[in-house]
Amino acid sequence: MNKIKAIKPNALKQGATIAILSPSWGGPSVFPHIYQQGLKNLKAMGFNIIEYPSATAPDSALFTNPEMRAADINDAFANPQVDGIIATIGGSDSARILRYLDMDIITANPKLFMGYSDTTTLTTYLNQHGLVTFNGPSVMGGLPSYTTTVLNINAMYQRNYYLHQQNKCYQYFHIITTATLIGKIPHNVERYQNR
Repeated sequence: MNKIKAIKPNALKQGATIAILSPSWGGPSVFPHIYQQGLKNLKAMGFNIIEYPSATAPDSALFTNPEMRAADINDAFANPQVDGIIATIGGSDSARILRYLDMDIITANPKLFMGYSDTTTLTTYLNQHGLVTFNGPSVMGGLPSYTTTVLNINAMYQRNYYLHQQNKCYQYFHIITTATLIGKIPHNVERYQNR
């Protein structure tokens, strides 16, 4: 069996440009205030943003046009101004865009690609082609609750779910901006005990 060589994207630095797109559900068209808070927090962390057409397209338009969603991904990887790509949110049908992805363009231009939930279909598919991808916060999930204040990590796990989400988001961004591992992210036992 042939091993696929890992294709690693560069770490993001302050001033890097992040492409924002919706590979699955059109959440920003339904909850624009949450989407805008996520963008605001990315900008506060020192990133520049390019919103691709799928980012704020109505959910019905995204569902009926998987080619458009894939085109945004292909275009973001091909764009030399883009350093990383973050999904707006998950959804339920990103599998429909896989056949439209241009893997030659994507693997020739490795960039950070991150999201969660249904975006896992894409991160897994890209990873099977060698690209190192990240399952982490999206613009609408994780980033809206992020604060740029570095908080006491140990205290966070003794607090509530909101702080737990901030800590996870902080840890993911530590990894993708420094290219250093921080070890195992501890499980929030208290969250589940209080349910």
